[in-house]
Amino acid sequence: MKKSIAPLIMAGIMTLASGCTNLGYKSPDDNSAYSQTIKNNKFSKYLKKNEFIVPDKVFSAYENASRTGPTYANSNGNGCAGTCIEDVIDDEGKFIEILSNNGCSKKEISDYCKIFSTKDNIVLRELPDEYSNYFEKALMHERMHYLQNNLNENDMQKIKDCWSKIMDKKYNNQDYSNILSNECKSHEDRVKKEVMLKWEEMLPYMTTIETDINEIIIKDYPEVYQIYNNMKEEAELK
Repeated sequence: MKKSIAPLIMAGIMTLASGCTNLGYKSPDDNSAYSQTIKNNKFSKYLKKNEFIVPDKVFSAYENASRTGPTYANSNGNGCAGTCIEDVIDDEGKFIEILSNNGCSKKEISDYCKIFSTKDNIVLRELPDEYSNYFEKALMHERMHYLQNNLNENDMQKIKDCWSKIMDKKYNNQDYSNILSNECKSHEDRVKKEVMLKWEEMLPYMTTIETDINEIIIKDYPEVYQIYNNMKEEAELK
């Protein structure tokens, strides 16, 4: 799955922007699956106007219509917990076909296509009640991606340079070499691998996962750490 999507593994994950507003979108059809999801979801009060919770079947359709399909799966059989939209749906025709086969109306399909094709929208999968404590982490993680995507060029370059220097050292470490070449067996290894392959994941994962990278940034890259703290403060649910 493309980089904007953050995987949910059972050990915990993710984060984004601040404040709480009403959801910016509701279907005119009060009986639609989407409208009912919003009404019944206890987390809707935290959502900003660019943030959406969609039914599991709708998010799964988006995953299956993405270039690489679902990546990680949690123990519930789901894939990612959410995504910060950066581009249009890879295969909109397939997305529409899956939604139609799942019983979505033309109006719902049109609405979902718009939600998943609007840059900077944050879309979260509706999680079963037993996994609801991961929602805050998922929302924070995606908000961090949103904030990072909208940083000024100078701050973004500082993060990239920081990531590049840290990874240059890590590639000489046997533990990290093994992570890159072997299948990841733990959640921590999956996170490390994501961070090693994508600079964009470094700060978002710092909000939920403690690694030696956190310590390095705090000690050696104070400017990046300040950027991180500013983003984290804005990403928290309020």
